[in-house]
Amino acid sequence: MKNKKISALTNAKINLELDVLCKRPDGYHDISTVFQSVNLADEVTVEVKDGNGITIKTEGAVIEGENLVTKATKLFLEKIKTTAFVNIRLKKQIPISAGLAGGSADAAAVLTCLNRLFKTPLTTDELLDLALHLGADVPFCLLGGTYLAGGIGEKLTPLSYVGDYDVVLIKHHKKGSTGEMYSRIDNLSIPHLSEADSLLTHIKDNLQNIAPQISYNSFLYASDDRSEQEKICKVLLQKGAFLSGLSGSGPTVFGLFKNIPDSLIDFLKEKYKEVYTCKTCSYGIKIIE
Repeated sequence: MKNKKISALTNAKINLELDVLCKRPDGYHDISTVFQSVNLADEVTVEVKDGNGITIKTEGAVIEGENLVTKATKLFLEKIKTTAFVNIRLKKQIPISAGLAGGSADAAAVLTCLNRLFKTPLTTDELLDLALHLGADVPFCLLGGTYLAGGIGEKLTPLSYVGDYDVVLIKHHKKGSTGEMYSRIDNLSIPHLSEADSLLTHIKDNLQNIAPQISYNSFLYASDDRSEQEKICKVLLQKGAFLSGLSGSGPTVFGLFKNIPDSLIDFLKEKYKEVYTCKTCSYGIKIIE
């Protein structure tokens, strides 16, 4: 096999709203959420050559033990019934353990790159099936854009792209256990998102038409840091965001702006260690070479 290499940019996601509905018999939870891609991206380079094995080199973050990238590589090679030596380089920009699906995005990019390198043996549906075996966010990361997700996140319905907006992301403390937060939700009387309060109608029309608000997220009710997260949301709304909220199970808070005020980022960086700016986008993965 001649050495072959390809690189891709793979985007983070935010949850414009997220409702944890109920616990299923299999132990997972049904959810209803709106996924939105943002162009805060990791660069993933995949090289294949003769042999058998996987190596991963990471820049910008430390990833220990078997991870979704390793699992994605093994799953793909098993699916197409072949062996290869796969060398993967990750240039991390998406913060880890942030509720932004950085690991899921990397896994989705690896599946996409491998499929190209092996001359597209798998259809999109087959890739989506592999993605679901890796995690509930991975199928969306494979597609990107704006989607309504049900089930555990795998039942994806495309929505009209929300449009191009500036996004501020603030990760202000370490991530708690997602499993523990789901357990808390099971034991709390948390209100569910009503159809009247959903953002779906505004997404179809114009998201900016909403009154500035904190978006619904069940995990906010279960968070150890709810008061601080709500405080950050309110600051972003006061500074011009038309929507702010918690992404995933946290801890990252996002704000959507028509235009970010010039003074806002300096203001936020004085208060919080990790502040990122990016934009909404209509795709999940972009091949760059």
